[in-house]
Amino acid sequence: MSPSRYTLFLFVSFLACSAASAQQPAPVPAAPQRDPQAVAVLVGAFKTLGGNLPADSVATGNIQIVAGSRTEVGTIRILTRGFDQTVEDIQTAQTHKSLVYSKGLATQIHGYTAKPLQLELAVTSQSPNAPIAFIAGALNNPNVGMAYLGLEDMDGTSVHHLRIWTTFPSNLELAHLADFSVRHLWLDAATGLPLKVAYVSRAARGSTPANQIEVLFSDYRSINGVRIPYRIEDSLNGTPRTTIAITSVAFNQNLTDADFPIAKGGIQ
Repeated sequence: MSPSRYTLFLFVSFLACSAASAQQPAPVPAAPQRDPQAVAVLVGAFKTLGGNLPADSVATGNIQIVAGSRTEVGTIRILTRGFDQTVEDIQTAQTHKSLVYSKGLATQIHGYTAKPLQLELAVTSQSPNAPIAFIAGALNNPNVGMAYLGLEDMDGTSVHHLRIWTTFPSNLELAHLADFSVRHLWLDAATGLPLKVAYVSRAARGSTPANQIEVLFSDYRSINGVRIPYRIEDSLNGTPRTTIAITSVAFNQNLTDADFPIAKGGIQ
């Protein structure tokens, strides 16, 4: 074969290989791990909490916020709709702010200013203060992974420790969000009640500051067959931050998407 024909042969072969490679389907991420023991523990917790998720809920209560040497007191409303929409609305003498989560997106509202949150923050913006909605969402979303990390002692109480996270198998560009979505859940081994949730809130990868948030639940009460924690305490990076005392809970209030407004644009 002459040099010119050999060069032409190599060029045609290169084009054929390139075309074949371009036609190869994109890799499909594996289904998330769903540890059978973790699933069983979560199913038991859901039954303990009532076994039936109301269409929506409105919880109201009093809140104390500690920020350094300053302490604020006010009221809070916690709204849920299904297992993928929540609002935390806080009113004090100094401020009025809300955190809205709706179907994977989140918006932070201060006064009359609404700011859409980047997806790295949105994946942990669902309110942890409605345990039954969070657990129902984990069990019903096939893109949620879960692992059983063991039986532990928490202040003298035997607890199941679970790791729960969200994957994005239909969008490889969002795959990195799985690391941002991780939540750890501790449930009373005797009663099945959720006692603590912990997670890290980060706005981006790399050296971006990370905030460690822990939420404690206690004083569970049964309201129309659903068990609700009437005392909720959270800490930021190990420092106590808020204490919530629920005063009333109502279910099936005909909430709509309009009650969970998401600001448009600006999501990074």
